[in-house]
Amino acid sequence: MAASLAIPSDGLKGLESADPGGLELDGQRAALQAFHSAVSSPAYAKILVEAGLDPRKVDTMAAFESLVPVLSKEQLFGRFSPLELCREGRFDRAAAILPSSGHGNSFSFGLHTREELDAGAAMTDLMMEHVLRACSRKTLIINSYPMGVQVRSKVATANTGSNVKVAFDVVRTFKGCFEQMILIGMPLFIKHLLEAGVRADLDWGSVNASLVTGGENCPENLRRYFCELIGIEPDKIVDRLVGSSMGLGEIDLNLFHETRETINITLEAVADPALRADLFGDVEACPRLFLYYPSRTHLETLPVEGRPWGELVITNADPQAAIPLIRYRTGDRARIIPHRRLAELAEKRGLEPPALRLPAVAVYGRNSSAKLPSGEVYPEMIQEALFSPPLCPFFTGYFRAWEDAGALRVDVELALNCASDPALEDKLTAFLRRYLPQSTAVKFKLWNWGKFPYLNNYEQKFPYLG
Repeated sequence: MAASLAIPSDGLKGLESADPGGLELDGQRAALQAFHSAVSSPAYAKILVEAGLDPRKVDTMAAFESLVPVLSKEQLFGRFSPLELCREGRFDRAAAILPSSGHGNSFSFGLHTREELDAGAAMTDLMMEHVLRACSRKTLIINSYPMGVQVRSKVATANTGSNVKVAFDVVRTFKGCFEQMILIGMPLFIKHLLEAGVRADLDWGSVNASLVTGGENCPENLRRYFCELIGIEPDKIVDRLVGSSMGLGEIDLNLFHETRETINITLEAVADPALRADLFGDVEACPRLFLYYPSRTHLETLPVEGRPWGELVITNADPQAAIPLIRYRTGDRARIIPHRRLAELAEKRGLEPPALRLPAVAVYGRNSSAKLPSGEVYPEMIQEALFSPPLCPFFTGYFRAWEDAGALRVDVELALNCASDPALEDKLTAFLRRYLPQSTAVKFKLWNWGKFPYLNNYEQKFPYLG
């Protein structure tokens, strides 16, 4: 297993009694070790020379955070060849290549060794066991990620891609063969799949379906809708749930994940403005609240003036990773919450804190926004409005938004067999006003299903901003 995965021999159980501060210190030491080993990459060595930085000066975390350059996708993948990026300029350890997700204009990729793949699969299994007892129960994972993206796990997995018919065939054929099925995929395709299943009289509850979404933000309102479709109550999690995970193609598909406790804390924050402010700052919509493993990834946030979040920066703490990523901008808005702070806020409200004594990261979404006189509008704000309980069935979730003469213009795709009417438009206007900055002028157009003028085939991430 890769050196960065300092996971106890008893799996994640050891993290239930670990000292939170000690785990964070272990992560800092791992980040420093990863930095010093990264100089074997010709590309990274050149970057340090150009920055005038002698690696020997970086001997503390304070020096790491003040001296080591923060790098973007363009500064690494847009400039250097794969050979230059690899340690010792060697490509022969590569076992898999994961193309970039589609965000931004520059292509990037993950280049993984066999050891990294095995370590990532082990972490996925540990997470799935902790959250859904996927290894203890007979479980089938239905992986609907597009672009051939695989969920590496010892759990039985059907890689259906974003193909509704194939997913249905798998569910119907293997119904009764497993104690539970876990549907994994991007939120909008999962919505499409679940709704199509309901129309086809497929009872998701009869196969004990749970969901794990990833690839992009899954708004809280959409989570509630998913719970309704698969027949569970979001605030009464027993043995099924709707959760999210987050990864970075350049490192691994699953780096951060929700747990039953973080989901319950988020649900409480939706209903409790005081808790929401304590956890996430002055926001109307709650971000995703993930746990992360400091000995695997060291996280920082670069401050953004006047905002409760910062810009997320990640360091792959594996000193043997094929391509070292040190202080790498992910393009996300985030806030880091130490375990003790999260546990304190939870216990004050009678909530169970996370059993794993890991730090948390609240991820608000991508950095990109439409800039208006009233303020910045992020896609996540529009998503919460579209997925509000009375509206969610009427929209696919696809939209394109842009600034137009000081107003926000939004093209929205209606769901199959849904038509626009004044009452629907009034409701959408009301919910947009709730989530958008005050005094934002909005002009939207609703497009019938199949007539939406932008490519949306579930095979790639959709650019919500124009």
